[in-house]
Amino acid sequence: MFELIGYIAGICTATSFIPQAIKTFRSKDVESLSLIMYLIFNFGMLCWVVYGIYLQSVQMVLFNVICLCFSLPILCMIIFFKSKK
Repeated sequence: MFELIGYIAGICTATSFIPQAIKTFRSKDVESLSLIMYLIFNFGMLCWVVYGIYLQSVQMVLFNVICLCFSLPILCMIIFFKSKK
């Protein structure tokens, strides 16, 4: 039962960045996005992946890697588009 809750939580967390990623890719508008927030968030996700590997937790590694796949490109766009101005 608790593993199911972990999977549901992981899916919700990982997919929460999809709308922001799509919007940012389409609009290329990053003015309202915080560079510091995305730096800290991505570093935290990377730490969760490392910790999940240490604990041998498939859920922790899987969902944090998925989350990084959506939040890291947003961070890259923030850096790229804000540096152009």
